[in-house]
Amino acid sequence: MTSNTDSFYLDHYEPFGHVFDLHSNRQELDALSLIRIKLISLHHYRVGPDWNSEGTKRTSHFHHIHFVIDGSASVFHEGKTLTMTKGGVYWLPANCPVECACERSYEHYFLVFRIEWTNRRDFFIPERRPLRLGAWEAKDYVKQWRKSPLPLHAYWRLQAFVQKLLAESLDNLDVLVGDQYANQVRFQAVFNHINEHPGASIRVGDLARVHGLSSSTFSRNFTVCFGISPRQYLSARLNQQVIDLLVGSDKAMSKIAEELGFTDEYYFNRFFSGMNGISPLKYRKKFSRTKVP
Repeated sequence: MTSNTDSFYLDHYEPFGHVFDLHSNRQELDALSLIRIKLISLHHYRVGPDWNSEGTKRTSHFHHIHFVIDGSASVFHEGKTLTMTKGGVYWLPANCPVECACERSYEHYFLVFRIEWTNRRDFFIPERRPLRLGAWEAKDYVKQWRKSPLPLHAYWRLQAFVQKLLAESLDNLDVLVGDQYANQVRFQAVFNHINEHPGASIRVGDLARVHGLSSSTFSRNFTVCFGISPRQYLSARLNQQVIDLLVGSDKAMSKIAEELGFTDEYYFNRFFSGMNGISPLKYRKKFSRTKVP
């Protein structure tokens, strides 16, 4: 004979209170469940003064986390300095330009990842600034990270660790998720259009017409809502589509260019090299999970 555990508690005990109730904030919880941490790559670096950017700002279309093993380095953003030291974990958000400096040496693991939201869209974080996420014990992770490929349990553990660090640092997550949900609904037709057309063929003017506004007004509203201009978003999204096909398939460059709406392979190469500082062929040889033809 068996009995229902939920009924047993309800029949025999008075709860001290609800930790959470799925029915009270169902919309927010459903929205939160759509957020996914997508790990892309993990690298081990030991750098020195040559890491300095010499006044030039560096940025990426991906989020970065530094797990510092030894030494120190600093990044500068909007007049503020963040010094990254041994045992610390630091987040450099996507599309957040920083200057970099290292006086002596800086050894760290460098994680590249995306924060995805429904149908592989970006989860937008309007306030982008370098941030200390917390601390870590290298001995608890490095042994696993030295294995190639990274074991699934190590990948899952790292993913959970990153999610924990971000959850503890984004104390306004309730507001972010609520705003994100509202903005996604507001621009639903725009995102539908983006999903239905090849990335390189989409123009900001097309999106403005879908949304029923002039290009300038649409761009301004989009930027206010998402913290990134529609042009930047389209470029970042197209870049990720190219990367996914480069490392996850053996399609020829010409086929990738055609599939994503580039007018020719020259434009495809120029776009990718401008976004990543490396040609698509070299990128595939370095990171591909498939055999390079």
